[in-house]
Amino acid sequence: MAIRKKYTIQISAIVIYCRERVVVLEAKCPECGRKAALDDDSNEVNCSYCGFHALYDEYIEIMKARATAMTDDFQANSDKRPF
Repeated sequence: MAIRKKYTIQISAIVIYCRERVVVLEAKCPECGRKAALDDDSNEVNCSYCGFHALYDEYIEIMKARATAMTDDFQANSDKRPF
């Protein structure tokens, strides 16, 4: 029985699974938080759970805006409560 190795690489909100010779790209849906599919051929991110759909570049901008908002919120809260 052959042992299949599964490699997972997580970069920000995108997860790349390598199984044998097939590469599956998954992204975190900004709407519902579940796994969305990243179609490398059409350069689109689609969520089958909530129907979210965006081009990859738009998806990256949405996720960058969320990360910036989280950072700003953290900074604002930490300024109010210093150590």
